[in-house]
Amino acid sequence: MDIRKMAAESTSDQLLESIRKSKKEIIAAYFKTMDKKIFETIMSTSFFNKCFKLCWKMVIPDPPMFLVIRPQKDKNVFREYTSSGTKVVFTVWPALYLHKNGALLVISVVKVK
Repeated sequence: MDIRKMAAESTSDQLLESIRKSKKEIIAAYFKTMDKKIFETIMSTSFFNKCFKLCWKMVIPDPPMFLVIRPQKDKNVFREYTSSGTKVVFTVWPALYLHKNGALLVISVVKVK
């Protein structure tokens, strides 16, 4: 494992611990409308830990990987989930690019009506 990956792993553990210690402040600042008990439950799961570490690994490269939550109407960037339509209702899975304006790695999946 190269030094950059080792540092990323160590840093993500430290960040995760810092987030856990200050979760009340984080909830108050960024998730005002979310039920605090639900958020605390989510933060205590291994799923949250794995998502956090994966996201961290996506932002530490130079340039960082890039997610597009709301794809344009370009069908090369998204596919429809379960049915076809003309209006995007929500994103099931965001598009993932190697970096901003980079190659598309994972096509977006959207629910349409």
